[in-house]
Amino acid sequence: MNAGACHRSRDRGNRGDQLGDARPCKLTVECWFDFVCPWCWIGKRHLHAAVDALRALRPDVRAEIVWHPYRLLPDVPRGGLPYDAFYRARLGGGDAVDARRAQVRQAGREAHLEFAFERIRTMPNTHAAHAFVDAAADAAHAARVDVDAMIERIFAAFFAHGRDIGDIATLECIALESGLPQHTLPSRLGRLPPRSPRPLGVAHRDIAGVPAFRFGGRETLSGARSPAVLLHAMLRSLCA
Repeated sequence: MNAGACHRSRDRGNRGDQLGDARPCKLTVECWFDFVCPWCWIGKRHLHAAVDALRALRPDVRAEIVWHPYRLLPDVPRGGLPYDAFYRARLGGGDAVDARRAQVRQAGREAHLEFAFERIRTMPNTHAAHAFVDAAADAAHAARVDVDAMIERIFAAFFAHGRDIGDIATLECIALESGLPQHTLPSRLGRLPPRSPRPLGVAHRDIAGVPAFRFGGRETLSGARSPAVLLHAMLRSLCA
């Protein structure tokens, strides 16, 4: 298992001739994630740092981030499971849990994130959280919903504040704070997903863990890679 990635149960960027063509272009960056994976929150921050660096290097390029759900723990019951007990069983005891959390906290601080694992009581089922993000994406153009900000709020609610992000009322509050109109809430429309996750499409079947990033439909990287590594991958995709 790679450090910096959650799994289901040095190249040089060449700026070179790229700057010679100033015609505007778009680079699609796909990101697969799940809200219970701390590396995904870290990876999200790294991705934004890389996009900011790309904007400075290549102002002619607009990076568009597309978020894809990836449910790491589809069999967690809707009411969730006791968080600490779940991880002690999964990692083999309290010492292993403490070591993993120390690793995550260190990586988080480098990304300006603070993880408050001691506040978390429930390992949630994330089906509903992803459904709310899907609803936000559907409403984004018409309702000025910031999907990225909503994803950030859900991560922070869970990892920084210990809120139960499997709870529908909690998700409704976050969605409304993010600008999602009340009449489009999936919980009000009967659009919450079934317990079983939807199958990954053909284009997604090579995704074995999260976070995972695909640049321009070409290169795919997994794990919470550094901003520099992500930036170089974006530059390579522009050259391909």
